[in-house]
Amino acid sequence: MLVLRLLGAVEFRLNDRPLTVIERSPLLAELLAYLALNSRRAHPRPVLAAQFWPNLPEAQARRYLNTHLWRLNHTLGSAKTTPYFRSDKQTVQFNLECEHWLDAAEFDRVSKQASAGPQTVENVAQLERAVRLYQGDFMSGCFSDWCLQLRERLREQ
Repeated sequence: MLVLRLLGAVEFRLNDRPLTVIERSPLLAELLAYLALNSRRAHPRPVLAAQFWPNLPEAQARRYLNTHLWRLNHTLGSAKTTPYFRSDKQTVQFNLECEHWLDAAEFDRVSKQASAGPQTVENVAQLERAVRLYQGDFMSGCFSDWCLQLRERLREQ
């Protein structure tokens, strides 16, 4: 199972082994986190390239994106029956069908669920779970707009 811990100390694990290649590369970590957290839709490659490499010409940014996606696929392993990414020449999407867990997504789900209804024993237990999940700020070393916005939103929950 792919585990992404993005609240507090950032940690990426695959089958209980650390993915140090990703942890040591801020852009790989940020790209994987972005795709996993925004997995409900396919992302156009030119948009991703411009978002992650805004100061480069489009062709060079696309090459960087392709290289980083290749590195992610290589690190995560492409021999799985359920790939981690769905991609074609135009788009990239994190595959929701792959076995994975994201603490930030779980925190978001649990805290929204707990605060949606009256204060019941179950909702209090959900809030306690949310507190345990929130180990610190979301990807504290990332200063991209999307990270800053999500960090602030999660902090307010």
